[in-house]
Amino acid sequence: MMVTTIAPLSGWLAQEYGFKKVVGMGTFLLSMGLLMSSFTQQVWQIYLTFGIIAGVGTSFAWIPSVGCTGQWFKKQIGLALGIAVAGVGCGNLCMPPILQALIDAYSWRVALQCLAVYVAIANTIACVLLRRRIWIKRKFEIMVLIKDRVFQLIFVMGALEAYSVLVPFYHIVAYAEDAGISHSLAAWILSTMGIASTMGRVILGWIGDQTSHLLMLKLSGLMLTVAMAIWPFLSSAGLLLAFGFTFGLFAGSFIAVLPVVLAQLFGVERMASVTGIVYSGFAIGNLFGPPVTGMFYDKQGTYAWGIWLAAAVLLLSFVLLLFVQTQNAVPSLNLPQKQHK
Repeated sequence: MMVTTIAPLSGWLAQEYGFKKVVGMGTFLLSMGLLMSSFTQQVWQIYLTFGIIAGVGTSFAWIPSVGCTGQWFKKQIGLALGIAVAGVGCGNLCMPPILQALIDAYSWRVALQCLAVYVAIANTIACVLLRRRIWIKRKFEIMVLIKDRVFQLIFVMGALEAYSVLVPFYHIVAYAEDAGISHSLAAWILSTMGIASTMGRVILGWIGDQTSHLLMLKLSGLMLTVAMAIWPFLSSAGLLLAFGFTFGLFAGSFIAVLPVVLAQLFGVERMASVTGIVYSGFAIGNLFGPPVTGMFYDKQGTYAWGIWLAAAVLLLSFVLLLFVQTQNAVPSLNLPQKQHK
């Protein structure tokens, strides 16, 4: 939540004061938040150190990195961003077993301390290598952006999509177990979604380079809607694995392709700030989607109605996306820019 909530601030700071400074601050906050978490004794301290401090650090490190990466590529920008954000997916797959091994051998406190050191070293190296290519001569007019109809459509579309996209990731294991599938196999379905999401960021980002990034975004929205709508009818392990792979694949494309579409609409030099504002809408959707779905299950004894609500929200998100065209870029945002090669 904290990562996307303060994403507008992360993007604006990077745009105004430089990517290196913000990513460096993010690295410091993230590593310190993890380190401080290892010494906590009460729950509120976990919220403060891990939730807020490390969350702010993650946002400061991630959002500017996406914007800076996009400045260095034109023909293969989708592939470049796909590879960059696929790193998050790879980390999510690789780090849990490593941390679990550290917890089993030592303790969760030692595991957090090791993670803090790793983050500090890896992100510092990345920060040193980070270079900004494009500088804006004039201030970015945020109010002009917020008043633009196309931006409003994308912001609402993103918030609606975010409501639904995390629902399978939170509930697929419990859903599968309700269908009589073992916990270990249900966990594999979740892992399949994660692997497919990582693949989708790279593969669909590359396909967008060859065709149209906006078209790929719309295709992803359609496929997510269809997959969500048929999910309640699936009960076998094979079909749920197929669902998990399909949903994860197209969910991953949103992470890689959406920033490219925003760059095409509002300028690659403003990718960090614009992406940050759009991602703040994700926080709104993420806050309600999984818990509302769980509430339906508690009330009805079935996931079906909660899932179909998520499918309806995805359908509305897809309809809004149909009204967006890349030629709808805001003329007043086409500010002069200076390139450093």
